[in-house]
Amino acid sequence: MLNKMGESFKIMRKSRGITLSEATGEEFSESMLSRFENGQSEMSAQKLFACLDNIYLDIEEYNLLVREYEPTDFSTLQKNIHHFYNPYNEIELEKLAKKELDKIKIDGREQYHRLNNILIKARIKSVNNNYFISDDLIEYLKNYLFSMVNWANYELTLFSETIHLFEPNAFLNYCQEMLHRSDFYKRLSYNSAIIQTILINGVFYSVEKNRLEDALILIETIKQNFSQTRDAYLKIVFMIAKGYYLTKFDKNKGIFLIKKGINIFKDLGYEEISTYYYNEFKNIID
Repeated sequence: MLNKMGESFKIMRKSRGITLSEATGEEFSESMLSRFENGQSEMSAQKLFACLDNIYLDIEEYNLLVREYEPTDFSTLQKNIHHFYNPYNEIELEKLAKKELDKIKIDGREQYHRLNNILIKARIKSVNNNYFISDDLIEYLKNYLFSMVNWANYELTLFSETIHLFEPNAFLNYCQEMLHRSDFYKRLSYNSAIIQTILINGVFYSVEKNRLEDALILIETIKQNFSQTRDAYLKIVFMIAKGYYLTKFDKNKGIFLIKKGINIFKDLGYEEISTYYYNEFKNIID
């Protein structure tokens, strides 16, 4: 791995015509960077980040180079889940969940694989509400999330996929914790999108449970934190969520917003998404 890290850095530095001196910013010796590039010595994270800035290479791009564009273990798992989720195949998803537990004996990463097992089971339950997930597993999930001071992409994804396992009171509390604990990581666009998705889904969830005060808190939270979002998809879904909330107070106005969101998706050519939301709310808007 050390050789690959240095080699990948050297490839990008040289391809951009940047000298060793320019790459170090003259903050440490060229020989130190040269030894790192040739796999002869390590480099502190602080120095590496500075060098990446000096060759204007994003840390995520660098990570892809080092991994030779191979996906992470977790992204591979997500891809496999999606494969068996659409179209839905419960038997294969259950096999996938069992494989996660089997991996504990192979690599010893008990916490990681147990959480992945819960995530897969949560996906099954999102389709099959009769699917049993023990209280012990849900508590394990809650305790893990609450114990994490910082929520990065893994924690955000985990929470996003399991929100329907949380009781309404607990869900709102965890949403508030999420905002505090992901403050730094939400600056990354893909994490910001996950957070917005969680909050928007929380509006749907809270209205469905008739917890309208919770729904309003989430709506205001989205407005305060993500009013400048450029994600058109999330803006449209948020419009539909607000419409669903408003049907409890001003049915005509709420229906108008839901229909407007559905029609925008249709006009943009997203027939599958448009049909999905129409089927979800046809009992209200027809």
